[in-house]
Amino acid sequence: MFILRKLLKVLLLPVAFVLFFTRWALETSVRLTEWAVGLLTLIVGAAIIYSIVIHRWGDLFLYSLISVIT
Repeated sequence: MFILRKLLKVLLLPVAFVLFFTRWALETSVRLTEWAVGLLTLIVGAAIIYSIVIHRWGDLFLYSLISVIT
C-alpha cells in the first residue's frame, strides 16, 4: 500500500504543477486587471469633474458613457 501511495503521488505531480501554474496565472491576471481598471476609473472620474467645471457637456456625456462601459 505504501508503494502504491508513493507511485500515485509521483504520477499526479504533473497535474498538481499544471493546477498550480493555472492558479498563479489567474491571480496575476486578476491583479493586473484590477490595476488597469482602477487607473482608468480614476482618470475618467477626474475628466468628468473637469468637464463639469469647464461646462463641456458633450465631453461629459462621452466620459459618462466610458465610465458606464468600464
